[in-house]
Amino acid sequence: MSMASSVAAASLAPTSAEHVVYAVPRAGIAPFAQWVTVGRLPTSQLRINEESISKLHALFMFRNGGYVVSDGGSKNGTFVNEASVPRYDRGDPVAVKSGDRVRFGAVNFMFLNSQHLWQMAREWKFADK
Repeated sequence: MSMASSVAAASLAPTSAEHVVYAVPRAGIAPFAQWVTVGRLPTSQLRINEESISKLHALFMFRNGGYVVSDGGSKNGTFVNEASVPRYDRGDPVAVKSGDRVRFGAVNFMFLNSQHLWQMAREWKFADK
């Protein structure tokens, strides 16, 4: 990659998220059967081995054509765009849309749908042309 394309890609990349999770479902098919668990457990689908992350930190679900997240009873909380997400047994899950910042404890992510991912990929590919 040339220096110009590296700089262009860096300028288009998310700037404040430490990690980016891409959800890329097939059209009309739920991307996962029931939920995706986030935590330090070896059985977590999204395993994050970091001290601010609880064993079972959060749960993502695909519901009514969109994504939602619930806190799994974590010690350090789950947040969407810095708004606190309720625990799974104490409130409704919070809708997550492409571009939202999702924080588990001290670890930041950006949630992207497939359309947003493809748009970013096209921009990065043609940034130096």
